[in-house]
Amino acid sequence: MSKSHVGGNYRYGEAMPDIPDRPVPRAPDVPTSVSLTAPLLGTVVAVEVQPGQLVRAGTTLIVLDAMKMEHPITTPIDGVVEGLRVVVGETVEEGQILVTVSPRIVEPETASDATADDPARIRADLAEVLDRQRRTTD
Repeated sequence: MSKSHVGGNYRYGEAMPDIPDRPVPRAPDVPTSVSLTAPLLGTVVAVEVQPGQLVRAGTTLIVLDAMKMEHPITTPIDGVVEGLRVVVGETVEEGQILVTVSPRIVEPETASDATADDPARIRADLAEVLDRQRRTTD
């Protein structure tokens, strides 16, 4: 009775042939920080974060204006903003580093924070306007 293995067949009770050592796959290197660069020539119109602020992946950090269009610069990772290298009104070149983000685990939002983004919730100022409109319309 034979059984197959990587190098061929062997019988029960026989020693398996030596299998060459395979290199152990390395774990991917975790970056110490991620530098976000300008995708094109433009002007910084908004800086929406501050150094030391925790951010989640997808958060808009900076908004650039180029060719009369706004281009949001978002972070691809959860982390903390380590350094801002631009200010509002500054013209940046393509490839220029705008902000650096260091990876960090960001805790999930609390339940009270999650309801703040609920699209069905009516803000207090809007509720007041709607009430006033209801009272004054025929």
